[in-house]
Amino acid sequence: MEKKVFIAKDIMSTELIMIQNTMSLFEASKVLIENKISGAPVIGKNKKLRGVISLRDLVKRQRASVDDNKILDADTSRFFLDPSFYLSPEDQVEDEDLVVEDVMTPLTLYVDETTPIEEVAILIVNTGVHRVFVQSNECLAGIITTIDVLRFACEQKLF
Repeated sequence: MEKKVFIAKDIMSTELIMIQNTMSLFEASKVLIENKISGAPVIGKNKKLRGVISLRDLVKRQRASVDDNKILDADTSRFFLDPSFYLSPEDQVEDEDLVVEDVMTPLTLYVDETTPIEEVAILIVNTGVHRVFVQSNECLAGIITTIDVLRFACEQKLF
């Protein structure tokens, strides 16, 4: 009996939450938190993929102006939704001028929807990314996250 080869299309999520490249950092944080996701594709004009924004990108942006103890003591949602909690008024004005494109990761990894899941997992491990975009006919068709790969492994009783 031949072993079934699972492909990216089998585990990808197709309901994508997109973030506009011109969105404020505050609004982007709000979208990520409200949807309980750690990152999302960033699109520009004509819905063209520009990169990816993650909570980590947003935290790295604020890192220099934030007291580490405030981060450890804070509720995560308060950290993102209440800038006055960790930013001085001068920093808040500066950050109001920044948009998602200023802090996003422009590099994005793609796989075709027919790529075997094993190859997707190897790509994730070798690059250290948490999300890989899936394309079909050169159009964004979905996303595979580390959670999707782990869920698949559990469902297939791979360990």
